[in-house]
Amino acid sequence: MRQWTCLVLLLLVAQYTTALAQDSSSSSSSSSSSSSVITCKNTKNGRHYLTDTSGRVCSRQQMNFATGCCPDSIDPYSCETCKDLDGCCSSYEHCVSCCMAPKHVPKERMAETYIGLFKADTGHWSNEFDYCKSACRTTSRSTQNENTYIGERKYCYSEERRPRDSEPVTFQDDRFVAKGAVGASCEDACKAQNAVCADEDTSPINTCDELRAAFMCEAGCIPTVQSGESDEYPGYVGVKAPKNDRPGTCFIQRYSADSTSPVRSLLEGTGPKCDAKSKFVHRLCICRRASSNGMVPASGQSHRSSEEERR
Repeated sequence: MRQWTCLVLLLLVAQYTTALAQDSSSSSSSSSSSSSVITCKNTKNGRHYLTDTSGRVCSRQQMNFATGCCPDSIDPYSCETCKDLDGCCSSYEHCVSCCMAPKHVPKERMAETYIGLFKADTGHWSNEFDYCKSACRTTSRSTQNENTYIGERKYCYSEERRPRDSEPVTFQDDRFVAKGAVGASCEDACKAQNAVCADEDTSPINTCDELRAAFMCEAGCIPTVQSGESDEYPGYVGVKAPKNDRPGTCFIQRYSADSTSPVRSLLEGTGPKCDAKSKFVHRLCICRRASSNGMVPASGQSHRSSEEERR
């Protein structure tokens, strides 16, 4: 009887040992398989969409919840809601994806950007995904009145971090933009840089885009109430101005009532004036540099006559 009992015990021990060996082998195989699975970080917070570390944008339903990745069938680097004009997008997820595109050189840009703005001790970003997630967060540059956005495309990966409605203004070699000191005219601002101002030059910068590029315009950007009402604009009302003067506001010169043409507005005498100034206003100006012979074109001289002189 004792012999049979011993045999049964030996068989049970042998079976148990075999089972343990099989479980160990299966577990090792499963661990090896799972370690080869690619996983992704993603933007997570989007209500309907997300972007993963490969730069793909997909819906939450499409995402692989086991890996955190979007399907490989989706093309990376989507700029669907973005504009090359200003590098701004209406969707945060598309902003991150578009920012990661090689054409936007994220590797070079992240190597020049500290994790903490202007704080060298915080180091640089280690990968394009984390850099672009940070770059696309909204900033004060995309807002006005401190609580509203300038436009729908509020997520920007560009260095300017501000949406635009028009192409940046380009100038002839002898012209440049200058910001006037508070209370100074454009004549004063240009004279301080050995240049002059001409009334007809000012129209190209009589836009909110150009004002926002020069000033914060934190209280908004609007046209003057009436055509020709305030010749000191385009300009920015300084923050120390009385409340009734709307400190922090940028104003553009409203064109004549029957025309939207800057040229016609100027011909009618309703455009910005070089000699105009106001106690609390910083003017935005276009100045003309001295020519190669040391002469500075006279104020009021036309573009054509200046070009003829250079010939």
